[in-house]
Amino acid sequence: MYIAKPKPPASKKEGLPQLLDRILDKGIGVDIRLKAKLVDFKLIEARGILTLASFKTAAKHGLPFPKGTNFETPAWKNLLLKEECPQCRKLIRLEDIETGCPFCGFWGE
Repeated sequence: MYIAKPKPPASKKEGLPQLLDRILDKGIGVDIRLKAKLVDFKLIEARGILTLASFKTAAKHGLPFPKGTNFETPAWKNLLLKEECPQCRKLIRLEDIETGCPFCGFWGE
């Protein structure tokens, strides 16, 4: 009797660019705390927060940007005026959401 091994779905093949794109799209946050003591004497104590995300993800979640960041540039305005289509995942203008996605036709929820 022959039993065929199932093949992994083609969409599961992801390289480094796809992995990096997914990480930047979702964002990663790491809270780091370090303490070093000798008996009851504190030698060192440090705390840090590491965040890795795209500019759009950071803006969406309200993460702080460096002082002097100019949000009035055309690139920022274009980025913040688009939303991802839930079906095809392409960026579309906010006003197109009401009339449907021009790529896949998705309309409503």
